[in-house]
Amino acid sequence: METHSLRNILNVLLFNVTILAQSDASLNGDAKLVEDQIMKLAEACCQFQSTVDSFANLQAQYSVLSKLLQPILRNPNPLLREYQVTIERITEQNNRRLSEIDARINDPKATVTEKGSEMVSRLQGLFKTVESNSHGKYGIAFKDSDWQPNSYLFIFQGLSDYDSLHYRYRLRESLIDLLMNARKYSKPGSVICLRHEQESLTDIWTIADKGRGIPKNEVPLVVKAGYRGSNVQDKNTSAGGYGLTKALWFTSSVNGQLKINSEEGVGTTISLFLPKN
Repeated sequence: METHSLRNILNVLLFNVTILAQSDASLNGDAKLVEDQIMKLAEACCQFQSTVDSFANLQAQYSVLSKLLQPILRNPNPLLREYQVTIERITEQNNRRLSEIDARINDPKATVTEKGSEMVSRLQGLFKTVESNSHGKYGIAFKDSDWQPNSYLFIFQGLSDYDSLHYRYRLRESLIDLLMNARKYSKPGSVICLRHEQESLTDIWTIADKGRGIPKNEVPLVVKAGYRGSNVQDKNTSAGGYGLTKALWFTSSVNGQLKINSEEGVGTTISLFLPKN
């Protein structure tokens, strides 16, 4: 599961490169090279071991991909600019993921210290990339004044109140996975909320949506690797159903607790209760 998010990013990148090649036949040769390299990277991700040598191989493969992307990104056709911008944003997110994996290999308990406002800015940048990848299907807003019927409103409660947040890289990845799921299984126009609270001995992170919810008898099952609710089988996904599995694994590894409160057709609230370091 270490490279789960990287594989998701590669799938998104492959989609955008394929669309570019379909839009401009002159890119077919360059796009084929990129597509082949993405397949090699996907295989490297599947075989990845949390070792320095394995990461070095992964990093080298990504370096090749970055070079192969350059002719596509430099193409002057103005009709391609929308997809080029999306690819640039995807690449930026990918580089951040690689840095986080590198940090975790060097120290499995690696942590981040940043202002709450910096965390909010980072999450906003990520979901603006998600919006860009939708290519107009939906928008992402962070303020009521920008919220439209065809956009998602993301609310980050309690984060900006802190001058310093201290947390593990794996928490960040879990929160991103859960927020991605909340968007995926909610309709445009929905509100998705990430809330952070502190008690004397516990940090509480809560993700709430008003999406499809989880059938009651399936709530204990959705944390199993690869399991997807019976009411979301119509949603195409390349993620493989590992988001909640990773979140449960992380919370358990720090002696925390994950709680799921969900009602089909109403929405889902997932809370991570983590002991303070």
